[in-house]
Amino acid sequence: MPAFRRWRLTAAVVAGLALGGAPWAVEAELRYGGLLERICQAGQVQGGTKLQFSLGHVISTLDGPILCRPCDSPVRWPAVLWWLALAVLVPLAVRAAHLAGMARTAWLPFVVAAAMAFPYLFLIGYSAPRFLLPAYAVALVCAIPGLAALFSTAVGQWRRVVAAVVALGFAGHLAIQAGILHHVVTEQVRSRGDWARLVQTLRSHGVRPPCVISGHEAIPIAYYAGCRALEDRGYNRNASIAQLRHAAATGRFALLVEGSAPPDWAKDWHRIPVPNLTTSGWEVCLPQRPATAPR
Repeated sequence: MPAFRRWRLTAAVVAGLALGGAPWAVEAELRYGGLLERICQAGQVQGGTKLQFSLGHVISTLDGPILCRPCDSPVRWPAVLWWLALAVLVPLAVRAAHLAGMARTAWLPFVVAAAMAFPYLFLIGYSAPRFLLPAYAVALVCAIPGLAALFSTAVGQWRRVVAAVVALGFAGHLAIQAGILHHVVTEQVRSRGDWARLVQTLRSHGVRPPCVISGHEAIPIAYYAGCRALEDRGYNRNASIAQLRHAAATGRFALLVEGSAPPDWAKDWHRIPVPNLTTSGWEVCLPQRPATAPR
């Protein structure tokens, strides 16, 4: 009964949207003051959301940066080749589905993947590889039948050529991704080692929970130290200078700087260099006296 199947599919889609959106809507009302306010705050964290073309930013992160904000790293084209493979295989799969009379089966995952990718390609001005992982997963549902279509249309000697090209492409892709993985892991291990040594310096100077940390890389270092992170600038701003000075006057507080002088409100604080880091210029700034009340 085709009519019943269509009704059942429509009901499943509507129920899925309702079940998926209900927790998000309830949380928006309870924690953010409403749906519109939550959307507004989310846009502010992203640095503002507006129509813009961010494909270049996405491509620049394919070779390993876990976040580019701002995105000024060069594009390394070997890491982009698998995107070109998707651009070939997905249309092949759609064409094969059309020929087999199953066009909807091919178009559904393609539309879902495009919908998930749209905000990251056209609404924000930076990128991180993890943003598009769900879209890639759904796009592969199309790409795999496209690969099968390549083999089914090739005959005789051409089938061996196609198999060789696919095998070489797959091996090359694995080699490129292994190189990227090694680079990312090395960088993350280095960063986390530096964060652990910074926490040791903080604790050796009395900065222990409950405590507040502000400044460069404050969020991950505060997490490692068991402290709260407060920022008065940047995309993660959640406090004013007056609030930072109050926190410094009433509890354990540390300001982190790297390769720069502390701000004016902390210029007379005690500055402690942090040794044995893989990057130089780190200092922990500790208040020598309670901060004066802001005028």
